[in-house]
Amino acid sequence: MKTSPRPTVDTMPTSITYSTADGIDRNEPGGAADLLDLLAGGRPAWHRDASCLEHPELSWFPDKADDTTAAKAVCSGCLVVAECRTWALAQGPALVGIWGGLSARARLQRRRAA
Repeated sequence: MKTSPRPTVDTMPTSITYSTADGIDRNEPGGAADLLDLLAGGRPAWHRDASCLEHPELSWFPDKADDTTAAKAVCSGCLVVAECRTWALAQGPALVGIWGGLSARARLQRRRAA
């Protein structure tokens, strides 16, 4: 029986297929590093559809005195806000920043209320 050679980083696929929150399969350019990151539990698959990626100028990890209105407004129109919020609430109190339209304090309040 002839066996195929084991894949190496150089022979890994150059695109990644994943499903979006609305069940659409997407095939995006990506290299071995992206694939390994996803397989290792790095970025969640929905992260590629997140509106925050298009707004690096906003403060996603604000200090207490920073205004978070603009960042939360971006979240409110995001296609994956529900997935992001669910993921953020599951991370626990150590997670900082605006995720799913919620600050760390708002996430703590939601967890306490649940």
